[in-house]
Amino acid sequence: MRASDIHRIDDAQTTTIEGTLKLVIVAPKEKRKGRPIIRPCEISCYSDKILCTVEAYRVYQSKVSKELCPTPHINDNTIIVIGLFR
Repeated sequence: MRASDIHRIDDAQTTTIEGTLKLVIVAPKEKRKGRPIIRPCEISCYSDKILCTVEAYRVYQSKVSKELCPTPHINDNTIIVIGLFR
């Protein structure tokens, strides 16, 4: 995952299953046959809770991200994305 992909993560499609955080990157820079693709990204749980990205996401969802904020995608206004960050 690239740093530029962070604002392309659709939080509505993000799931946490068995200690694994599954993110969906919508319309990344790469294209397949000239069309934007949807690229999945999977992050596994780390044993140390302080460094664990999955645990940090859970805390973020429970304390910070209370309401969904649908916005048009930066590169394609026809795609609506619910951003990871507000």
